[in-house]
Amino acid sequence: VAPLRSLDAAFSVTVGDALGGAVLQVWIGGGVGRVTAEPSRFSTPSARVLGPDDLSVQVLQANAVPKAIADWLGFSPAWSIAHEPVVLTKDQYEARMKSAQVSAPEGLGEAARRMWAQPWTEWEIVDEETDGWFGFVHAGSAGQYRLSPAEESGLLMLEPVSTAVVWDTLVRFIHAAVEGTPLWIPE
Repeated sequence: VAPLRSLDAAFSVTVGDALGGAVLQVWIGGGVGRVTAEPSRFSTPSARVLGPDDLSVQVLQANAVPKAIADWLGFSPAWSIAHEPVVLTKDQYEARMKSAQVSAPEGLGEAARRMWAQPWTEWEIVDEETDGWFGFVHAGSAGQYRLSPAEESGLLMLEPVSTAVVWDTLVRFIHAAVEGTPLWIPE
């Protein structure tokens, strides 16, 4: 209970795809992290030791929390190909999240079409104290895509980002929350 007695930061990480969702909760305090998680959306059914209603609980060093989150989120090297961000209406995005059978918008380049054909899993991490957050779409072997509002109101943008940058963002986000310092993420 050390992280709960001397709480420095708390996070929730949520994931969702066409088949459902899952939540991971983190409490950090006193140099220790407590992580509770539903089964990951990224583990194969044969690799799961937990049932769909079970929770895993880990108590670990605070500096190991980002790795636990990354493992749960299925971080792995991916063949990310730089391309222009994909801009979608909210309806297009929600339809694609519900079904991989949704047709790709006209005009997508080869790399964006490849991303469109991959399984998508949306994930976000929220700092429970400040409500600060960031979100990505894990697009299988096409890599991670930063999810953000587009300049034009009502549109969403998916921008390809290397897994290394996503890892750096995750570590900086957690560190800033634990230390109570402003978050600085290089462009």
